[in-house]
Amino acid sequence: VEVKQTEPTSVEAITKPDSEPKAAEATETTNPSLAESPVVSESKPAEENQKTNSQASEEAIVEAKENKEPEKADQPVTKQENYQLNYDQPTAPSYDGWEKQALPVGNGEMGAKVFGLIGEERIQYNEKTLWSGGPQPDSTDYNGGNYKERYKVLAEIRKALEAGDRQKAKQLAEQNLVGPNNAQYGRYLAFGDIFMVFNNQKKGLDTVTDYHRGLDITEATTTTSYTQDGTTFKRETFSSYPDDVTVTHLTKKGNKTLDFTLWNSLTEDLLANGDYSWEYSNYKNGHVTTDEHGILLKETVNDNGLKFASYLGIKTEGKVTVQDE
Repeated sequence: VEVKQTEPTSVEAITKPDSEPKAAEATETTNPSLAESPVVSESKPAEENQKTNSQASEEAIVEAKENKEPEKADQPVTKQENYQLNYDQPTAPSYDGWEKQALPVGNGEMGAKVFGLIGEERIQYNEKTLWSGGPQPDSTDYNGGNYKERYKVLAEIRKALEAGDRQKAKQLAEQNLVGPNNAQYGRYLAFGDIFMVFNNQKKGLDTVTDYHRGLDITEATTTTSYTQDGTTFKRETFSSYPDDVTVTHLTKKGNKTLDFTLWNSLTEDLLANGDYSWEYSNYKNGHVTTDEHGILLKETVNDNGLKFASYLGIKTEGKVTVQDE
């Protein structure tokens, strides 16, 4: 999808979650009070008791005055209003860059990592219900990785431990309590990547001034901005929980236009040399349809038949050209 315009542009990637998060409940418990210890008293003559009590009272008052610390005035609590992470260079195009440098946004259902590149952008995104593994649609022998009769060896393992034969207990456990290698445990899957290439911008940190990449933790918004050839470009990305969307807002100030090509991909990762891994995923296949409103990506996970879909919507006052590849 090619987008050309001179006004601010918004790009939305939408994935609908399956369920609402549940609030955790905390329960307060009170321990029963301890039994009181018996009190033993000793009788004394009245006059002696009176003097003793008076002396003890005076000593208690003196001791209380000596031990009493001066009262301190309440100190006001200083609250930091703005928490921010700021950087002066883009994310490195590598696995380490994705893991440690790309800035995250999310809403509890879907999340994204923003690279903050120059002349282009990459946003890797995921959704919490997209997993591989589990029973296949046509599987008849799927047991969740659990052998039905293996529990019976527990008694023998316990006997070995009671007899002090730890080596035998270990061997029995390794032989009988480990699930099969083909248990189809599966894994959490990245949904895909959104790529933007700005057709009238140059790439590289040496082509711009005033580069800034940051995450406003208070506002949960990432920002990438820089000036190139007299025009300042700015991109802001955030995730909305009420609307179930992640949004990237693009603006510019200057003579250059916002002219970029946008596409969605099922890429899994980056190769070690920094090139994008345009792999045909072993875990999922995808089918893409495009129109002037956006890009729909949908299909199924290969090994369990799980259906998935995401929609990359485009809102602009400019011109949109659609290309199918």
